Amino acid sequence: MKDVGSPESFIEWGFYYIIAASLQRRVWAGPSERPIFPNIYVILVADPSVGKGMVLIPVNTILRYHKLQVNGSPTYKPKPNEEVITTEELSDMAEELQKKGYEKPLLIPVGPDSVTFEQLIHHTSKSIRSINFKIFDEKLQKEVIKPYTHSSLCFCLEELSTLFRKKTEDITTFFLKSYDCTDYNYETKTAGIDRIRKCCLSFLGGTTPTFIQRVFSDDLLTQGFASRSFFIYEYANRFNTLRLPEFNEEQLKNWQTLIDHVGKLAKLYGQIKFTEEADRWMNDYLYGKSATLANTSPKLKPYYGRKNLHLQKMSIIIHFIDKFDLSSPIILEECQEAAKILEKAEKKMHLALAIGGSNPLAKVSKQVEGILKERGPTSFKDLLLDCWEDANDSELKETLQFLISTRKIQLDTNNKYSMKQ
Repeated sequence: MKDVGSPESFIEWGFYYIIAASLQRRVWAGPSERPIFPNIYVILVADPSVGKGMVLIPVNTILRYHKLQVNGSPTYKPKPNEEVITTEELSDMAEELQKKGYEKPLLIPVGPDSVTFEQLIHHTSKSIRSINFKIFDEKLQKEVIKPYTHSSLCFCLEELSTLFRKKTEDITTFFLKSYDCTDYNYETKTAGIDRIRKCCLSFLGGTTPTFIQRVFSDDLLTQGFASRSFFIYEYANRFNTLRLPEFNEEQLKNWQTLIDHVGKLAKLYGQIKFTEEADRWMNDYLYGKSATLANTSPKLKPYYGRKNLHLQKMSIIIHFIDKFDLSSPIILEECQEAAKILEKAEKKMHLALAIGGSNPLAKVSKQVEGILKERGPTSFKDLLLDCWEDANDSELKETLQFLISTRKIQLDTNNKYSMKQ
């Protein structure tokens, strides 16, 4: 991605999302009765042409690379009323589809680029995958092989508006259930009931601040969607380029390395543990006397209410960036790295959630910050020309004074404004 001008944070979070989506609902931390899965919701927020699609496209391509390969294994006889699809059934389904000219099913189910609420439910209900694991049978007094079946779906939307056009509350309810990886039932008027067992959703989407302001209400966000999501906000691209060059040899090698790593992660099943040292540090970091917030905006109060989950999920992701087995636990350094990543994102997260405000100069304030972030030191005259449609002379002065007083920007000796270092 070195030749891609997208903001660095967009690229990084696209990478974290790949790791999370690859693990699906197969790897968890915490007790088996209340597992914490590493699935995440990431929303890239920026104005049009600020590199969201340039990240989503390769992410989507990597996750779609591997196809379902099923080898024969002992058949598991389900218990009464237990819904289980065995590996043999999946293999037969794949073969039948190929005979009819369909592509082989994806190893990691990925949703379409544009989807309605009903289609999202349908795709999730059809995203059943199974993986075999060994368990000791007390009656037989020996290890037996059983399948673990789950419904894990990941999808990338370059524009969030393609999903949140209508039925926003129904979509939000589904997102809440899928984030927690519980069961979900959806009854339709004509197509019966979609029952999704052990569902899990990983989501990466892009949108603009304007869309969030138009569609999301404060109530909807505080109901749980914002508390479960990472809103990654950026003003501008790292740089602009006429076109992307061909991959060089090193990039091609790294591309294949990442694809191979995803394939290995997709074969894992089981619990990952934290070291005692890591657990103690996380507890002190979140609840100790020295615990602090990277952003005190009230808009992030719901998010910080789930910071314990965010930290553990991100720690799992960091752990599996360079590992592909469950033999080693998550260590202190990985949790500390996860905390740094979250804090960096949190500092600007409130800007994506600045909705429904009554201050007419809030928009001008964000506009000024965006200009200075992209352009660097700028005179009052140039800022006035850029912001004239939204603020007059006195309003712009008031906005600049507010930004200076809150230590967001500074005025240098050349009477030019710039972001505070």
